[in-house]
Amino acid sequence: DEVLEGLPSHNIYKYFNENKNIGNNYDKDCEIKINDKTEYPEFKEICKNFAKKLEDILRNVHGKETINYCMLLKYWVYEQIKKVVNLIKRSLKYLFLRKN
Repeated sequence: DEVLEGLPSHNIYKYFNENKNIGNNYDKDCEIKINDKTEYPEFKEICKNFAKKLEDILRNVHGKETINYCMLLKYWVYEQIKKVVNLIKRSLKYLFLRKN
């Protein structure tokens, strides 16, 4: 990590990992229910963070660097999902993402 510090992509990933100003804005969109029971809160947190960062990108809050944030966001979210799946792999059977 020391080698990566200071690189633009490292700073972008650091920003993606922040959970500031997310609140409950995306709770309903990111809730995963199976048989009316909320499941996998780890995915909900990833989803909420992803939604907030995507909204920031769409609002162009990063100015001329927006394209870099946009390109790296998909890699960041894949990495986060992979981490969670690896942690709960044995109990995870199916995961459906859908919009209500």
